[in-house]
Amino acid sequence: MTTKTTDCDLFSLFNLSTVDIIEQINVLLDQEESPHYQMRDYLRVSSCTHNAAGKQSSGSRLCAESRSKVARWLAEIVDYFSLQRQTVAVAMSYVDRFLSLRTQEASEARRSHTKFQLVALVCLSIATKNLEVTHLDVETLVNASQGCYCADDIRDMECLVLNSLDWRLSGPTTLPIAHRAIAILTKVVPRLTNGTREHNNHCKTLISCLVEFTRLQLELAVSDYSSSVLRSPSTVALASILNSMDLLDFDNNERKIFRRAMAD
Repeated sequence: MTTKTTDCDLFSLFNLSTVDIIEQINVLLDQEESPHYQMRDYLRVSSCTHNAAGKQSSGSRLCAESRSKVARWLAEIVDYFSLQRQTVAVAMSYVDRFLSLRTQEASEARRSHTKFQLVALVCLSIATKNLEVTHLDVETLVNASQGCYCADDIRDMECLVLNSLDWRLSGPTTLPIAHRAIAILTKVVPRLTNGTREHNNHCKTLISCLVEFTRLQLELAVSDYSSSVLRSPSTVALASILNSMDLLDFDNNERKIFRRAMAD
């Protein structure tokens, strides 16, 4: 059900005018630059703070691999409930923004796997309320944690995360940017704009493959700390599209046209 809705939204997006698509991209890029949605290299900051305090490295302190494991755990949960993988991307963006904060609660989550996992679980719940028809209720989250957290733990952390993020829950992620960039590509590459029915069918298949290849790369990027925190969503989105174009039937000139269109 969710996949059909996404495909319908994407089809509608491709039917928009170039001006409308560019306006939407500019809105996303403006959000990307907003201080409300900025992230910092919180693992490096945490490591420096830890070392400055004269403490030894601890297995309990958060690292890139533990973040990756939690992102994969959230993906398993959404797959079990047949939800969108995009929900994981949004949830992890909340997680990264929360952990980037200079607050005592964020610092504790960076030092404790138990707190970090609770933050991630709560962020997934918040993301489902924004994106999905089906929400993950508190009882479901308790079961997903295998009893590590009680209902009050989850409710209290949800309030903390929402207030810490100032209830700003519509930050940019890679997939919406990628979809709009691909929509621009269909407008600027000449062979994708007109032709015989057979040719048009081939182009539709090509674009479908491009969307799917890009989506798969972006899903993998969600679990990668460098791609999610140290790179902007637009950078990751465009890199994934260009990688996909290299794998498909796009020539150098078409790639140049696309890069030039996005630069403009």
